Amino acid sequence: MEEEGGLKQMKCIQCDQMPGLGSKANFWKFGMVKDGAFACPMGDAAFPVIAEADIGACAYGVFKAGDKYKGKSVYVAGDCLPVADIMAAVSKATGKEFKYVPVTRDAYAGFGFPGADDLANMFDFNKKSADFAKNRDLALSKELNPGILSVAAWAEVNKDALVKLA
Repeated sequence: MEEEGGLKQMKCIQCDQMPGLGSKANFWKFGMVKDGAFACPMGDAAFPVIAEADIGACAYGVFKAGDKYKGKSVYVAGDCLPVADIMAAVSKATGKEFKYVPVTRDAYAGFGFPGADDLANMFDFNKKSADFAKNRDLALSKELNPGILSVAAWAEVNKDALVKLA
C-alpha cells in the first residue's frame, strides 16, 4: 500500500483511469475529507472501493489462476457501501465523528480542485449506473486476494492517520 503522510490509501478504482490524476486521486489526499466531513454526489448509492495494494494482489490472483479468467472482465473491490456507511466505519475505527455530506454533481464540480469536474462526472456515472456497483464481486475479490481489506479493516489499519482528519 502506498503511504502518504502515514495514511495507506483507499480509493475508488476508477481513479487510476482518470487522465492526469493517476494513483494520487483518492478521497483522503485531495482533502475531500475535512474536519471529518466528506462531500460527494453519491446519495445512498453503493460505492465500490479498494486499497491500492489490494488491486495488485487481486491482479496477481488472476494471473495465478492461469486461463480461468482469460477473455473475461474481473471486477474487484474491497467493499461496496454507501458513502455514509464508509464514514460510519471510519468513525467506529477512530472514535471520532466522520460524516457524509451529500452535494449535487454541479456543486461538487465547482469545488475548484484539479479534476473536480472529472470526479463529479465519475460519481454521477457511478450513482446512475445500476451495474457499476453490482459488477463488483466481493467474494471473487476475496478468493483472488484472501487478505483484501474491507473499509472497516482499512480504517482500523489507518486509524492513527485518519484521526488527524476529524
